[in-house]
Amino acid sequence: MIASLEDGSVTHYTRSIGMDDLRLAITERIKERTGLQLHQDRNVLVTLSKLGSSHEIVSYLLREADVAVNEGSHYGCYGEGYIRIV
Repeated sequence: MIASLEDGSVTHYTRSIGMDDLRLAITERIKERTGLQLHQDRNVLVTLSKLGSSHEIVSYLLREADVAVNEGSHYGCYGEGYIRIV
């Protein structure tokens, strides 16, 4: 963080849809794994949420969107409330 402040590379909030580089990396990974071509600005939204426990979020995504992810709670107490895409 100190290096980012010193060189000026990260001194602002990201766009509300998430970091551009991260969204681009997600679209590239999905294309590699599935062949599906997505557009980072139209099809990818990265956000943190406190919708409930990690288990509730994972269950919701699997049930409603047919998307399987790992519960953040599997990665220790600081992961609770988040998910991991692997």
